[in-house]
Amino acid sequence: MNHLQIAAVSGIALALLPAAYSADLKSFLAARKKAGITGPGSLADYDSKAGDALIEVKGTTKGSMVAGNETKLLIECAPQTLCVDLPEDEPWLGTSNTQARLILKITRPTKFAGWQATIVEAVPESAIKEWEDKQAPKTSAAGPKRSESFYRPNPAPGPTRGESGRLAPMQRTSTGSSAPVSGRERYSQTTPEQWGISDHPAAQQYADFILSQSNKITPSEARNAALAIIAFCRDFKLDPRLIVALIICESDFDPGSTSYAGAMGLGQIMPFTRDEMKVRDAYDIVSNIYCTVRHFREFYDKYLTKDANGNEVPNLTLAIAAYNAGPGNVAKYGGMPPFPKTQGYVAKVLAWYKKLCGN
Repeated sequence: MNHLQIAAVSGIALALLPAAYSADLKSFLAARKKAGITGPGSLADYDSKAGDALIEVKGTTKGSMVAGNETKLLIECAPQTLCVDLPEDEPWLGTSNTQARLILKITRPTKFAGWQATIVEAVPESAIKEWEDKQAPKTSAAGPKRSESFYRPNPAPGPTRGESGRLAPMQRTSTGSSAPVSGRERYSQTTPEQWGISDHPAAQQYADFILSQSNKITPSEARNAALAIIAFCRDFKLDPRLIVALIICESDFDPGSTSYAGAMGLGQIMPFTRDEMKVRDAYDIVSNIYCTVRHFREFYDKYLTKDANGNEVPNLTLAIAAYNAGPGNVAKYGGMPPFPKTQGYVAKVLAWYKKLCGN
C-alpha cells in the first residue's frame, strides 16, 4: 500500500495528502466487509475466549523499536497495549501518538495466555472517520452549500467536532467581553486539539518546511499551522500544498503580518471575512488557516468548469486572483484583473505550487 507520494522541495519533502490514503481505505473497507465487521470493537470482548479472530480496533501508536531484523510497534488498543510487527508498507504507523483504525488478526492459545496480533489492514483514524461521516444519515435532503458554513456553532472555549464529526467554529464574543490577548500568545489562542484535529504522519514534514521558510514563527506555532492546513484541506477537499503556496505569498508564514488595508495573519484575512467565519481573532493561527482554506474554497467552487466528459476542472488562476483582488474585479474584467500586483501574485502562487508538487 502506497500511502505518501513525496515531492522534494529544496530538500524538504511534502506529502500529497488528498486521496493519499484512498487506495488503502478501499482495501480496508474490502477487508472489513469480507470479515463481516461492521465497526470497531474491543479486545475486552475476547477476554474469556481463546483461538483466532479478526477484529477492528481504534489504536494509538506509542513508538517502535528494532528487535533483530524486525521493527516492533507498540500500539494502545484499550484496554490492552499490543506489540506487533510494523508492516514495511505502513511506515507512517511508526510515528508516536498516531491515531489509526486497524484490522487485527488476534491469536490466543488459551484464555490465560497473552495476545498475539498481526496487522491485516490500517488507515489513519481521520480517513475512516471522514468516510463514516459521509455514510451517516442526512438531516435533510439538501446538504449545506459550499458558501454556507459546514460547521455547527459550539460554545467557547473553542471549536470541536459535533455529533456528525463536522468541525464547529468558535463563537464570537462581544467587544470587551474578555481581556485582549497580546504578544505571541495571540497566535496560539486555540490549538488543533481544541478544533478536534489529531496528529498526522505528514505534520512534521510540513512543520519543518514552514520553519525553513520563515524565521517569524516558532516550532510549536509551525506544528499548529501544519496540522491545521492538513486537516482543513482534507475537510474542504483542497491540496494542502496549494494553501502552503498561498500563505507563502500572503505572509511568508509570519503570524503577525498585517497589511496596510488591515488584512491579518498567515492568510491575510480581512475583518469582514473573520466576522463571516465567526472566529474571535484572525491572528490566532488555527482560526486564520480555517478562514483561509474555507474562503479560498468558495472561489475554487465559483470558477469550476467542466471538460468534454463532464468532469469538474478548477480554474486556479481565477480562484487565486479572486482571493487577492476580490471576485468583483474578476467579474468586472471578465477574467484576470489588469493589475500588475494581482498578476504577479497569481504567478508567484502558481510557481510555488508547482515547486511543492515537484513538477
